[in-house]
Amino acid sequence: MRWNKNSEEGVIGYQVYFANDSNNVFAQITNGPYNALFYVDTVSIKTLTRHVYYRITAVDFKFNVSEFSKIIELERPDIIPPNSPVFTNYKITEKGCEISWASSTSNDVDYQVLSRKKENDGWLELMRCNTNTTSYMDTTILPNLHYQYCIVAVDKSGLISDTIKYHFTQF
Repeated sequence: MRWNKNSEEGVIGYQVYFANDSNNVFAQITNGPYNALFYVDTVSIKTLTRHVYYRITAVDFKFNVSEFSKIIELERPDIIPPNSPVFTNYKITEKGCEISWASSTSNDVDYQVLSRKKENDGWLELMRCNTNTTSYMDTTILPNLHYQYCIVAVDKSGLISDTIKYHFTQF
């Protein structure tokens, strides 16, 4: 973090505070007045909070402390992939195979990808969808062939959930 020098006379340093929620009490992370105009912090990424919040105060030579600065919000690095969508049902009809799933419940999902593999062929992406879409009608399946479907969730950082597969044979 960097900030501009306080324009008032007599400022001898700054105090930096942080919190995991902007509505929580902020804890001071500097010892005494800190006289640089920047601060490098190390944040834990093993937490469920996506952001970390900072505030700064100025301290003068009589150790009077200014009001808090505006809150600065920083996003933590995302290293946790989203949880997987889960297949819930399939139904063979005259039109094809209707597949249903429960979407990923992770709050940072960007999209989900449904793919299909026919016997010895490679995987074919059937669609990308948001978490509001929970079913797909595959009208291109053929009789007497074995099919696999898989679905994954991709989050805003590009992390991919575990792959969930579903197998069936079209009769």
